[in-house]
Amino acid sequence: MNLSSLVRSIFLRLATLTVATDSKASFIAYASAATGLSSILAVVIVIVLHALIDGPMFDMSLPGMAVVGALTSFIVATPMIIIVRMAFDLLDKSQHELEVAVAQAEAASKAKSAFLANMSHEIRTPLNGVLGMAQILQSTDLDDRQREFVDTIRDSGGTLTTLLNDVLDIAKIEAGKFDIVPSDVDLEDMMRREVQLWSARASEKFLNLTLSIDDDVPSWLSFDKVRVQQCTSNLISNAIKFTKTGGVEVRVRQRATDDAAHLIEISVKDTGPGLDKEALSKLFQPFVQADETIARQYGGTGLGLSITRRLAELMGGTASAISTPGNGSTFSFSFRACEAASGDSQLERQLKDSEVVRRELAASNLRILIADDIAINRHIASLFVTPLGAEIAEAENGVEALAMLEERPFDVVLLDMQMPVMDGPETIKNIRDADAVWKAVPLVAVTADAMSGDRERYLEYGADGYVSKPLDERDLLSEIWRVTSRRRTAYNPASDAIKEQIETPRQAQQHA
Repeated sequence: MNLSSLVRSIFLRLATLTVATDSKASFIAYASAATGLSSILAVVIVIVLHALIDGPMFDMSLPGMAVVGALTSFIVATPMIIIVRMAFDLLDKSQHELEVAVAQAEAASKAKSAFLANMSHEIRTPLNGVLGMAQILQSTDLDDRQREFVDTIRDSGGTLTTLLNDVLDIAKIEAGKFDIVPSDVDLEDMMRREVQLWSARASEKFLNLTLSIDDDVPSWLSFDKVRVQQCTSNLISNAIKFTKTGGVEVRVRQRATDDAAHLIEISVKDTGPGLDKEALSKLFQPFVQADETIARQYGGTGLGLSITRRLAELMGGTASAISTPGNGSTFSFSFRACEAASGDSQLERQLKDSEVVRRELAASNLRILIADDIAINRHIASLFVTPLGAEIAEAENGVEALAMLEERPFDVVLLDMQMPVMDGPETIKNIRDADAVWKAVPLVAVTADAMSGDRERYLEYGADGYVSKPLDERDLLSEIWRVTSRRRTAYNPASDAIKEQIETPRQAQQHA
């Protein structure tokens, strides 16, 4: 190997190292190796020069060898120093570019999250008025034609809410900000209610919708109920949508695992047209449907199955599909669940029955303060709770809410999080820091903020409950019932005895 080839080899190794590592220590090691190679190269050059000029090496004098060696080392070392310096400069530039790229990516991610949060809030606020009034109107005396109109409004609003949630979900999953929150759930009861929810839609198409649960599936397990319901609803909805005749079968079974966890599989089998291999390969991808004509004929965004698979994977399972053209399809997803810690508690049993909640609230004669800067939102919440005999007071911002708490006792406060003058989080802080009996009044965050982490954030601020807009009457009443269920005694600022009985949920957990 000649001198130029050896230098080129060393340079290529250093260039490769520039791409492969971000450690200057590795460059130092390589520079040391290059120095060693330079020394070897110097000796080789000395031998060659001596052979060409003076004959055999042993006849060459020591001073001559020293001069030639020094000259050779200088010739070889100088390019090596330049190469190493260039490598260091290239590494510094690469590190700087990487840091800039990371900063830009983080800024873009934050901007995207902020945009989605604002979009969610701005859409949910008017949607709350539309769906809220539709729910109120549905509870009045209507003839069949009028009820059909209201049902159409609610269905359309529900579709828009689902679309909004799907877009937010896929964005949260891609950003890695999606949390799975397990809780103790009666799986059998949950599945029966889920199937019952879709039975009316199936009946409209004269389809049989059935549910079967294997005997070895435990009734009570710990898993994320909301996400399992979401996945199940996606599969049942699709099966009913694409099936014209026959029926839809929902089955719950347990698969074997290597540990103590339960692997639950929920499958939905239909008698629809089925899918070929090419169509199956397109499934479970965001914004992709098996056939481009599906969106025109049936609607939808193509997000449902993608979200189902990603949620299943986040819960330790997966999602898949089996289909043959003309023989229907079977879609399934699985998730890991643990043994329920508490079992069927009295609170869970009561929460199953919305009528129990309504009766309890009606018997409590609750005094409710509703704080929201938008009049229609206050009106909707008021219409939901007034039929239960609740006494209502309204405030447009946190300052007014604090003033009302000073004047009279309340059993619960429904608090919007984005208000002028004083917003929700600041109002919560002022209430919890107050030196007054009402500092522990149950607070429910009623907000259009529905991004991942919003609920946990407001609970951390000091709220006792959380309900997202657009409001669902059953969800709102259940949350009010939950946060007030531990104490039915009204607040009385003049009574020290009552003050001693007041505990925030956080304090109660510490005492437990």
